[in-house]
Amino acid sequence: MATVRRLTEANLTDQQKRVITEPGDLVVVGRPGCGKTSVALLKALRFLNEAEDEDARVLFLSFSNAAVQRIQVAARLVTIPRPIQRRFEVTTFHAFCHHVLSSHARLAGMPRLGGIVLRNEQNMLKVESADPKGELARLEREEGRCSFERLIEQTVDIFRRNKVLRAAYAKAYPLILVDEYQDTNDIQDELIDLLGHPGQVIYLGDPDQRIYDFVPGVRPDRVDRRLDRAGVTRVELEQLSHRSGGADLVAYGRAVLTSCSLTRKSKSVTVFQYGKAASFSKKLRQAIMCAETAVRRLSPSPEPPSVAILGYRNVFVARLSAELNLVNGGFQFPFAHRVHAGADEVGPAWSFLFALLGIPKTGDACDVLSAAIHQYGRFERTQKGSGHEKTAAALLTAAEGYRQKKKIPARSLAGLDTQLETVSKSFRGDPRKDIESLVAVLRANGSAHLAGVLASLCLRSPADAGPDLILKLAESYSENGYYRDSLPMAEASLLRERLLENEDIGKGRLITTLHKVKGKEFDAVVIVDGPGDGDKLLLRNDQSQDKSRRLLNVAITRARHHVAILTPVYDPCCLLPVVPADATSS
Repeated sequence: MATVRRLTEANLTDQQKRVITEPGDLVVVGRPGCGKTSVALLKALRFLNEAEDEDARVLFLSFSNAAVQRIQVAARLVTIPRPIQRRFEVTTFHAFCHHVLSSHARLAGMPRLGGIVLRNEQNMLKVESADPKGELARLEREEGRCSFERLIEQTVDIFRRNKVLRAAYAKAYPLILVDEYQDTNDIQDELIDLLGHPGQVIYLGDPDQRIYDFVPGVRPDRVDRRLDRAGVTRVELEQLSHRSGGADLVAYGRAVLTSCSLTRKSKSVTVFQYGKAASFSKKLRQAIMCAETAVRRLSPSPEPPSVAILGYRNVFVARLSAELNLVNGGFQFPFAHRVHAGADEVGPAWSFLFALLGIPKTGDACDVLSAAIHQYGRFERTQKGSGHEKTAAALLTAAEGYRQKKKIPARSLAGLDTQLETVSKSFRGDPRKDIESLVAVLRANGSAHLAGVLASLCLRSPADAGPDLILKLAESYSENGYYRDSLPMAEASLLRERLLENEDIGKGRLITTLHKVKGKEFDAVVIVDGPGDGDKLLLRNDQSQDKSRRLLNVAITRARHHVAILTPVYDPCCLLPVVPADATSS
């Protein structure tokens, strides 16, 4: 798409130069597009070029994989030479702590770091165990398995008690860069304090981009509290967005934040209104096409633009996907798109599906089917609402019965065993196509029990699994004639994604939630204000509107070129700035 100016020390502003040259801890604040990340990377490049210790490294920490990806893209624009790249580490807090605990688990009272208890497994423990906290402590003590939250807590505890080890890590990283500092929580902040001295720490943040207030320990005054400390200097970068329309979008987002009217119409923002349900699909497609047309007008390219289509909740995201898949009601073809939800949201459903994928073509499939039904029973236990616990108990009983070579009870998943054994014989070793065939069988089964897991699979198709998992599945099929160990492969892949790997934005249309685009950039963004209270951009119980305004501002500033906003005509979003009827375009 549009060419992005390569940043060098020769074209820095005075404030940006301060970040490069000043000693001591710095808090660097600025709005989206002001160059915080690029300037921090130039700081790292100069530091590594001038460091007398050739083993000295720079640590760039962020709380999300998406932000790590954005930093790595920016690093290519800054052009960090290959010999220096090995001394420059970009990672998340969780991945860094996972690395520390992998080497020093015994100092935390664990025999080893044996794995991570993902959020869905924690939810299962709450209903499966009389003492879930005690069970988590036992898993940690005996098996070395801990939750993501405990990864950081255990690492901080080690550094508190072992000053020699802490000093060794601090010496290894004499420069630490912290991205999205306004969204860090108390334990992450303490980790930075333990590692950051006697070296230098650069804190990058924008208080107006704080959207994770619901996370325990995230404080609204995080940046101010840091600035109150002795020896910490504030550097504020002015707005110098190099995106086409970037300054326009930042101004619109600023009007959303401050609840101000606009003096001029924005060329980079188009607002659509929809009426009754029948018009929703049509207006949604019009908004998408408007955004894509605006991008192509600015940056002609044979590749499709990257477009994020955003809703507030996962349930609404699934509805947006269903609307774009419609081929009736006047729509002759679906709008191609991908749907993305994180590992925590899709984990239980994926465990069920990938257990089924491992059914052998020949021989006894009872063990595999039993394991799959057991996974589905556990999935039911993570669902909210009445009846799920009873359904889960019936499924777990059915799984045990099937393991003993008894047929699945008619009230469970009637006929599924025969259907699955049939479809497994049609597998040809192309994981994506075989996964799609398996999902089609589940949909055709018609069992009411499968509605929940199918809805979860709509949030992110297993056929969109990462290339590493697809490759390993293909290798397994080639070696064994079927997808042996498909379940542990999938669970390991989700863990790597949660810990280390970056999300591939790619080209084309991506449907996801507003929170999940934090740290990403797209050519265009389509923001959908839903018709229901739970799907509207104005968060429930957000009396001051501050949280909703910050979230909407973040979503708007994820776009490089254009934003389309879709809102109900009879209940329009009250967060959007007012534009006078006689205002001209900017």
